[in-house]
Amino acid sequence: PHQNAFIVDRIENFMKTYDLPALSIAIAKDERLKFAAGFGYTDLRTRELTQPDSLFRIGSVSKPITAASILLLVDRGLIDLEGRVFGPGGILGMDYATSAGYGRYIDQITTRQLMEHTTGGWDNEEGDVAWSMPQASADDLIRAVLVSPLPGPPGRKWIYSNFGYLLLGKIIEKASRMKYEDFVNTVLLSPSGSMNSFVARGTIAERRPKESLYYMSGTSIGFDPYELLSPERIGPWGGWVSNPIQLLKFTSSVDGTNVRNDLISRRSVIEWSTPSLASNRSYGLGWSINVMGFNGWQHDGRMPGASAMLVRITSGHSMAVTTNKEFVAREFFHDMAYMLHHIVHQCEWWNDMNDLFTYT
Repeated sequence: PHQNAFIVDRIENFMKTYDLPALSIAIAKDERLKFAAGFGYTDLRTRELTQPDSLFRIGSVSKPITAASILLLVDRGLIDLEGRVFGPGGILGMDYATSAGYGRYIDQITTRQLMEHTTGGWDNEEGDVAWSMPQASADDLIRAVLVSPLPGPPGRKWIYSNFGYLLLGKIIEKASRMKYEDFVNTVLLSPSGSMNSFVARGTIAERRPKESLYYMSGTSIGFDPYELLSPERIGPWGGWVSNPIQLLKFTSSVDGTNVRNDLISRRSVIEWSTPSLASNRSYGLGWSINVMGFNGWQHDGRMPGASAMLVRITSGHSMAVTTNKEFVAREFFHDMAYMLHHIVHQCEWWNDMNDLFTYT
């Protein structure tokens, strides 16, 4: 239909504006997949065409995945959102304390504050500690960082933090007694129908079947896509590789509506959709809330060589976009959001029961 031509036109214009080698998009309404397509090339040299199931790094779109995994464990009674993380009685106890102990205020941090980005520390803008000490293991990095105090008591200030989500990965491992990536795949992603997601590996030699190649943005800002931190360092905050169809399957399993069975409780859905006061009511537990003109949930992400966005709005539409180039400027994501608004407004015809999702 002519709507499809409109969608294609919008996407091709966006790709031209930003010189994107590849883009993949999927759109669902009421948990039924309505549109999925790949554009451009996942490998410019061999002219490998982008497919709807081509795989891309998704950067911080990994955060809702980690948050959902925490909520699964909360639902099972294995984690308490209000419980302290560090110090005697905390879920991670003294696991990361050096002989000097933890820095001031560290033992006051709760799991909720890590999910909300309200510890008040470890800013990802100014010298993001999640990227520091690149050769260190996750455990060694955490020990090194937690010696230092927080700027003040946690819970008062919203500061977006990759490192905070690295800690959530450790909480998942402690509570589940499984490796982070194994737990998320086994208990969350595979049951949602997302069978082919994994944490990124850093080298071209480790490129998986269907995985896109990654390209640096023309501005030469950013990192070499093939000099990545180890998987255990990036997984919980920015490490996942997936595709738009799988991201929408994930979303439909954690959204509180019941065309698909949800994997987290109704209470958990309400919990993570409620924005914190500290964030000026713009961020819940792993989702941006009511931002960029979207009435609902949004998260975007970037990793060296890739950018992505996942949106679920109260009209019942959910949308995911992945691309194989990294953009640092927020303007890129605002333009991507603008494109998605245009597309949704054209799609009133998606109220039928037709569903392109397959669950094999």
